[in-house]
Amino acid sequence: GIIHKVTLDENMGIEDIFVTLSINAPDLPGDTGVILQQKANEVHEMAEEPSELSALKWYGRSIINKFVSLQTIHDRELADTLDLLTGRTEEPRVIAVSHKAGETLKTSISLLEIHDQIHKGDDEGIRSFNMMSGFYAAQLEGDVLVGEANGIEEIWEAAPEGTGLVVVESYYNSDNTKDMEAAGLPEELIYYIEHSSNIIIIQDRPSVISGEERWAWYEVDPETYKIISVIDTFENGAFVESTIIDIVVSAGQHVVGAFKGIETSVWAVAVYSLETDDYKEILKKAKKLALGVAENFGFNAGPIGAGIGGTPSASQSFGGMKASFDGKASIGQNVLGFTDGFKAGVEYYFSKAE
Repeated sequence: GIIHKVTLDENMGIEDIFVTLSINAPDLPGDTGVILQQKANEVHEMAEEPSELSALKWYGRSIINKFVSLQTIHDRELADTLDLLTGRTEEPRVIAVSHKAGETLKTSISLLEIHDQIHKGDDEGIRSFNMMSGFYAAQLEGDVLVGEANGIEEIWEAAPEGTGLVVVESYYNSDNTKDMEAAGLPEELIYYIEHSSNIIIIQDRPSVISGEERWAWYEVDPETYKIISVIDTFENGAFVESTIIDIVVSAGQHVVGAFKGIETSVWAVAVYSLETDDYKEILKKAKKLALGVAENFGFNAGPIGAGIGGTPSASQSFGGMKASFDGKASIGQNVLGFTDGFKAGVEYYFSKAE
């Protein structure tokens, strides 16, 4: 089943949380996303005194609509490039946007189920599609949030110099987890890693953002190579903290509790804008992420990725991979097989995309 987890901050009540949940949102191909944007703008402009509840609904929905629109553009082009037949027939798209009200408004997106189903195509193309679609979604999830969002790339970029990446096998169990404890992983994260059926690619030391230690990682299904990014709130996505919004907290409020007073600020950003350049820039960054991780596995992209240009992605600055947090464990056959498949999937995409 699908589970969306929201962790309450200290002194926070359930009334301080607002979640917009999207289940089975259809693709928005071609001009559909633009038409939806135009209609939303018309209705948005007619509102005179939106309530805080309306503002939060619109804000969450605008984030989801922009994600779905840009994901549709990318995944359909990707399927065409790899000669695949795709379409959601049994596995609906599920996205959650959460708002937490305190001294600031914290907004996060979690991609609970976003991978398209593939009905026809060769194995190499399917593996490559699952990987590149996942990398694009990992980049997109931060870009659809309003403000300076923190997704996996931003968290990795904040890692201290000398940080490496660890490839963690499914159901990892390393000498009573001593290496993870020494690396500073929180107890809840250690438990999560030990019980994950996916292969995890994670930094070996925490980043520090706004004075807090933060972790982020990729999870890859070892059979399908479907990729998701996860942050240490265990959301498959990204977060942003809005300090410009004046939130009045009062124990006597009801219905929306601590969200009282945000309607003006939130309403101003509660309609999304689709620009062609958005898709192109996000795609460029997603390609860098894929190449960066692949290069850490020892895959030299060479001329394949030469046309991407710009600054390296965060993953390219980490250096080689290791199989444990203390660097003592040797890389086993399962991880070797996985890394070979990973490199092949990235290489296959770029060979088709050129």
